[in-house]
Amino acid sequence: MTERRTLHLVLRGPGDPTLTWAMTVLYAAKQARLRGLTATAGRVELHPGEPDVVPELLEAWLVLGTPAQAATDAAPGRQADVDRLAEDVVRAAQERADRDGTRLTVEPDAS
Repeated sequence: MTERRTLHLVLRGPGDPTLTWAMTVLYAAKQARLRGLTATAGRVELHPGEPDVVPELLEAWLVLGTPAQAATDAAPGRQADVDRLAEDVVRAAQERADRDGTRLTVEPDAS
């Protein structure tokens, strides 16, 4: 079985939430790779989504988990590793939001 966790992140201005999101995705991807896990940027919604306008709100879903081939491996479950990665990503996102002047909320994922 492939272990996974989906983070539903909401970022609000006055700073540019797209910069906070970009740095969060880069951090998640690097940390996942170093831990033998995956990080996939899912849906991203910008409000307003107009060209040349800094969005006031960004909603995004980040999926963290084990690689698909791990489902057939005999290795024990890695849900605890995925959960630790999620905690680290949220902490890093909050630190980045503080630097960027954005507000981060982590919503319960309905998926």
